[in-house]
Formats: sequence, C-alpha cells, structure tokens
Amino acid sequence: DGRSPLAFTFLPSQGFPALSVPAGFTTVVYDRVRATPEDTVGVLTGPIPAALPVNIDFLGIPFSEETLFKIAAAYERATRARVS
Repeated sequence: DGRSPLAFTFLPSQGFPALSVPAGFTTVVYDRVRATPEDTVGVLTGPIPAALPVNIDFLGIPFSEETLFKIAAAYERATRARVS
C-alpha cells in the first residue's frame, strides 16, 4: 500500500500524530506474478487498468493534532477525492 513502516508504526507511538485521507484513484496497476511455485521475486506484469483507492498521509509534530485536522480537511475540500 506504499505506507512507510517507520511513519506508521514508530512515529505515532512516539507522540507524532498521523492522519490518512482519500487522495483519488489509480488508473493502472502493476503487479508481480510468480513464474514458478519456487519463484520468490516474480515477474512484473502490467499495466492493468484499475481504479484502486489511494490515500495521502499527513504527519505532524507532537500536540499538533488540531492543525493536522485543519490541513487534512482543507485538502479534502480542495480535492473532493472522497467517494461515498
């Protein structure tokens, strides 16, 4: 999903707030397919047409939750990427 393990496991547990909001959809997807059952790397395939959701992550400094919510809300209003 592209998320940084450091950002979403270490930082929030250390008091750094993180917020994820919708950012739109992909138009194509690339994937890896195993050539043989023993294949651990796979072969890159694609592009395949798709419409998978994508998020944007906002990170803040400790105690900046109010500002982080304002930034995320402004981003959502400007992009209108959320689909009900």
